[in-house]
Amino acid sequence: MSKETLDGNFSEHPNANVDAYGVGGFVDDALDADVSASSFDLESRLLSSVSSSSVSSDASFPSLPSLSFVAAATYSRDGNDLVLTLEGKTVVVEGYFSAPTPPSLTTADGAVLTPEMIASFLRHGGQESDQAFYVSSILKNLLGDDKPLDKSAIGILEDVEGSVLAIRKGVAVALQNGDQLFQGDEITTNSDSSASMIFADGTRFKLGGEARIALDEFSFESSTSQGLQVLSVLKGAFTYISGLIAKSDPSDVQLRTPIGEIGIRGTKIVGKVDAEKATASITLLEGRISLQVAARRRVRDQPRL
Repeated sequence: MSKETLDGNFSEHPNANVDAYGVGGFVDDALDADVSASSFDLESRLLSSVSSSSVSSDASFPSLPSLSFVAAATYSRDGNDLVLTLEGKTVVVEGYFSAPTPPSLTTADGAVLTPEMIASFLRHGGQESDQAFYVSSILKNLLGDDKPLDKSAIGILEDVEGSVLAIRKGVAVALQNGDQLFQGDEITTNSDSSASMIFADGTRFKLGGEARIALDEFSFESSTSQGLQVLSVLKGAFTYISGLIAKSDPSDVQLRTPIGEIGIRGTKIVGKVDAEKATASITLLEGRISLQVAARRRVRDQPRL
């Protein structure tokens, strides 16, 4: 499956307001990118729209309900069937896990759930890395001397407001300031909540209200600044400031959404996945990103006009 990749290099714009995103901070409204299931329509005119008519999904499976449903549903597996449940409504995708590689599934409003994203919210978090983690000086300094750092911790939670939960090994855990984060955690916020995460490589990620993300993969070797970071965002607003991993090897950082993937190239971005509208908005503050949909590959690299 080929991918459409669009790149753009931009400078920092420190004076633009992002209150509309619900996460606080600064953006340049002229760089707002409305990314929908039908096109990547960058309103800044930097990049042309991209048709998603060639998005790869298996036509033998019926469409899922709207993105608003799948973004809030509970994911489970019953034999080879995928089961989504929300407020008494159950959707069963029969035989989904029968294939060696499960396919991507589309929603009725055109969003796409890749098998990787489905797996992210199916496993219910708390997956430990195969490697032994170093003791991160960044995380250790944040915790101080009073609280030991778990060897598997990948980040620390800060600036918690309202109710923030982690689904970890199938159990919902209420999070507070200073709590440690682990690979595989599913993090959710309610309408009046927000939280900031600081990862072991210095990456900063802030969530606004009504958000749902998964901390899919994270590894980092402090001596070389190399590692891997993959996050899945089902819904909600966020800000992202890349850390050492993206500076060392940009291909090792990915943000997945039901609308497309964002490759990080040493970047500050603000984004929002609007589950009700099945759209995602991406705004570059600094650096470079790669937006990908399943289509033919084309690369553009343009300065800000």
